[in-house]
Amino acid sequence: GAMPGMRYDEKEATLAPGDVLLLHSDGVAEAHDPGREMFGFPRMRRLMAGHTEGQGLIDGLLDALHTFTGEAWEQEDDITLVTVVRAADVRAGDVLAEFEVASEPGNERAVMERVAEAVRPLGIEGKTLERLKTAVSETAMNAIEHGNEQRRELPVTVRVTKQNGRLAIAISDQGGAKEIPEAETPDLEAKLTGLQKPRGWGLFLIKNMVDGMNVSSDGERHTVELVFDLAKAAKGGTNAGADRR
Repeated sequence: GAMPGMRYDEKEATLAPGDVLLLHSDGVAEAHDPGREMFGFPRMRRLMAGHTEGQGLIDGLLDALHTFTGEAWEQEDDITLVTVVRAADVRAGDVLAEFEVASEPGNERAVMERVAEAVRPLGIEGKTLERLKTAVSETAMNAIEHGNEQRRELPVTVRVTKQNGRLAIAISDQGGAKEIPEAETPDLEAKLTGLQKPRGWGLFLIKNMVDGMNVSSDGERHTVELVFDLAKAAKGGTNAGADRR
């Protein structure tokens, strides 16, 4: 129905996890009942507020419209309903911090300090806190130096979440085309003779300072997720592998 010379407003919004966006033609709001009362936008808004799922919203609107217009109703205009749903991130939990830093040498310390401040209310202290800070700093350094190759325009993103007694710190770079090596146990003699890559201490160190480490790539970003068991952290416990070092 666009006409020559028409001007349209453009607006931008972000859907949060769990949000539902409804796109609709005016055939619903401008439908009439036998007494010529219009279904109306206020009624649509009230009905929309009662649904958190896309198909349920469409079904609910159509059922309400059918009840409103009655069996003898003749459709007056096209009725088009489309929903867009952003899935709830069930892994997100409570977000304690979310930020990014430029890929510059030394910014791994800024990441470490901001993460330490974010987890301060959780009561992680002593050796466990020091291990957390070291693991975060080493992971951020890898992201800056190897993932983003110290290209300042490429950010390192950090997300700190807490859920079900676990603390997760996800650190991502923009080097998704590169393969992340496995955290193999360093063998000094093998390294000196060239049988093992000269690098690899970093991932080994990180893995032995946390309760879990998940490495993933979506083709654009590498993400290393560091996981801590908060019950162990509160007691001053740590990864068993770290104790054996």
